[in-house]
Amino acid sequence: MSDVLAFATRYNAVVSGSWKDKPCTQYDCLIVAGIPSEQSVRQHPKLNADYDHILRRAWIYAVFLWVKDGKLAGQQQWFTYMTPSRNLAVVTHTSPASARLCRDPSYVLHNAYSVDMAPHHFNVWADPNVQASDSVSQLDLGCVNALLGCRAVSEMAPEAWQRYERDQRVLEAESESAIQQARTTCASAFNAH
Repeated sequence: MSDVLAFATRYNAVVSGSWKDKPCTQYDCLIVAGIPSEQSVRQHPKLNADYDHILRRAWIYAVFLWVKDGKLAGQQQWFTYMTPSRNLAVVTHTSPASARLCRDPSYVLHNAYSVDMAPHHFNVWADPNVQASDSVSQLDLGCVNALLGCRAVSEMAPEAWQRYERDQRVLEAESESAIQQARTTCASAFNAH
């Protein structure tokens, strides 16, 4: 809990309970920290705010941390990059597995992470207890400083995107009945606990 509160202090985060009107306690705490694009320009004087304004591009990076019973229970990162012609978004979530993940074909392939496209963003879930899943939730904010900005989700979450492409090739080769059987087996495993 002290590490999470130190993070909140360092990044001027908003600290509350899971419900905004409740206070943060060791049993229920939500930390929300964000870095707006204007702050990046102030921290990097070589970037020209006028250039970004002329190109009409903006980006947002936010981190959400949930504490339950004195322990970090989950973490989300939201990275969005917007121009008049592009609206790219990646949401990563690190938390223990749950039965709802069984609906995701990517999860039933390997149970340590899940990568999939939602209608408006690219989703990444990683199990914090599996070391092999650490790199899948890493984001690369470097493209916001590039002359052309972020051009694709693959630049924002390179490792996750590579795994997504690999999963799509595997899933295309699998039959629908095999995928459905894997989902059923997955759900049964969670129901048995």
